[in-house]
Amino acid sequence: GYGPDGSLPYEDTTWKWFDMEFNSAHGNTGNNYEYMGSISIPADAPYGYYDYCVRYSFDHGPWIYADLSGTGSKGYNYNYSPSDAGVLYITPKAGEISLNELYYDTPFSGDSAAFVEIYGPAGAPLDSIHIVGVNGNGGSYYQDIDLTGYTIPADGFFVVGDNCDNADTVTSAVEYQNGPDNIMLLLIAGGDTTVLDAVGYGYADTTTWVFTGETAPTVDPGPAALIRLPDGDDTDNNLADFYATKVVTPGLPNYPVIDTTIYGLQYSTTGVSPFVDSAVVVTGVVTGGHDVFSGAFYIQSGNGPWNGIYVYDNYGHSVNTGDSITIAGIVSEYNGLTELTAPCHITNHGTASNPPSPYETTPGDVDTNEALEGVLVRLNSVVVSDSMNGYGEWKVTDGADTCIVDDDGNYSFVTHVGWHIASLTGVVKYSYGDYKIEPRNDADIVVGNDVSLDSIISPSGPMNAGDSITPECYVVNLGKTAIDSFFVYLVVDTNGYPVHTDSVLVHGSDFVNDTADVVFSKWYLDNYLPNIPTWTFYTAWSVDVDASNDTMSVQYNYTGVKDIPTSFSAHLVQSIGIAGVGIKLGIPEKVKVELAVIDRAGRIVRKENTVLEPGYHTWKIDGLPAGIYFYRLKAGNYKKTDRFIIIR
Repeated sequence: GYGPDGSLPYEDTTWKWFDMEFNSAHGNTGNNYEYMGSISIPADAPYGYYDYCVRYSFDHGPWIYADLSGTGSKGYNYNYSPSDAGVLYITPKAGEISLNELYYDTPFSGDSAAFVEIYGPAGAPLDSIHIVGVNGNGGSYYQDIDLTGYTIPADGFFVVGDNCDNADTVTSAVEYQNGPDNIMLLLIAGGDTTVLDAVGYGYADTTTWVFTGETAPTVDPGPAALIRLPDGDDTDNNLADFYATKVVTPGLPNYPVIDTTIYGLQYSTTGVSPFVDSAVVVTGVVTGGHDVFSGAFYIQSGNGPWNGIYVYDNYGHSVNTGDSITIAGIVSEYNGLTELTAPCHITNHGTASNPPSPYETTPGDVDTNEALEGVLVRLNSVVVSDSMNGYGEWKVTDGADTCIVDDDGNYSFVTHVGWHIASLTGVVKYSYGDYKIEPRNDADIVVGNDVSLDSIISPSGPMNAGDSITPECYVVNLGKTAIDSFFVYLVVDTNGYPVHTDSVLVHGSDFVNDTADVVFSKWYLDNYLPNIPTWTFYTAWSVDVDASNDTMSVQYNYTGVKDIPTSFSAHLVQSIGIAGVGIKLGIPEKVKVELAVIDRAGRIVRKENTVLEPGYHTWKIDGLPAGIYFYRLKAGNYKKTDRFIIIR
């Protein structure tokens, strides 16, 4: 049995009794013999010191006392015998005593308000129990706090603090490191060390992190506290047992996490959430997850204002756009942005069956309306008014107001001032004093409408560098909501005419990238008749267009370099001919050319005065009777005379 310290078992009626096993020390069971055996402290017995056990003889003989010795917990068997000397010390075991609230990273200089709270049964002695920090990188112990001599108060909370309320013992050693790190509750007695509880906080490479607490580490919320909910409820999984909060309660029950809605924590007439610094639980759909943003994500419940929020997450959670989740975190105000921090207890319910629709609004509303912070929105029919400013930001306007577009998302769109954007979707974020839209991917930026266009080029005359032609073209699939690049097939049908060029530049009246024309690096000739939509070879290019109408113009400019002579020249390409002869002129610069043909009698029978562009030009002379003729050429300061013959 057991009873109050200093009392006698046969005199004090408050003693409580329980069965025990014993054996004779001398091999028989006669009366008045000394016995030794084992005793198990029952679960309802108090913690503390047990000085001896007793035997009562069968014939009501004298009490015989036998000392107990050692340290342990209830529920175990402890040997005793008359020859033992010492005291048996019963302490709480793992699961009966636990770390309940950890405030190691405070907003105050030097973390002087730090504390560690232990939860356990009232009256439980803390002898041989230590609070120890364990370095997450290397595993070395530090700041060992020995709690010998203390007991758990009647309220069940024991606080070790530096400068905090309700401290049961005061020490600055309680200012433990930020994560990834660990705090353990150890029983160190009789040469043995037993881990009673352990909390790992912060995320790191667990292949090199020597100790991660129980099962999975919890978040490292600083400056904030980690609290166990409910108090003392230890499932041996830090990630499941602990929440982050800025509402600290040393020596008191932990403040509960508030179950609310995103609208409830966002709606405010002052710009500050009514739940700031509180731990909350909300459910919503991820409108921009880790598949889009780095170190953060957005969740939303319902459509429209006040229904979205930014979640700051540097703990490696895996949530993707479209997931339905329930999440706990601390409501914080960061430079005017309401956000959830220290996210924990994330339950992923799978892909949302009814995700939020973008809230259709205007640039002016985005630019000024805090109610849209964290909300998925859409702008329709806007124009790029300002290109990248060096900070990854650009602007769009609807003609009345502008707003900023940021590049935190995962899109490849390149801006050009003046481009028309049919629709622009994204979540609204507040940073550096401005509200801005964060498009998530290329699908959020719809330029113009979806079109297809085919075009056939069949010139009916010579095409030289510098010439251009505007063909007829048509648009199909007009009015789709997404943009696809369309293809233009370029075919040059020469019909026997030479084409002197090595590249083709294409300019379209409705091209989205109107400032940057498209250049063919190669093209092909067709041998079919003009204006027949068949070809032998072709090349293709693609470009986005704004097909706001059902027609558009496309102009092809043959811009390649032709062979330009470096000096004036003239020679007969055919000096004797039946039908006529030809004179090839080399003109290095634009110049007025005078050409005269003279017969043997000195009469001028042909005359040409014209201005020629740089290049090679062939002048065919025909329709003359048989005979001997001379031509006389003057081009600027260049002069030449030569003879040719016409035969019949």
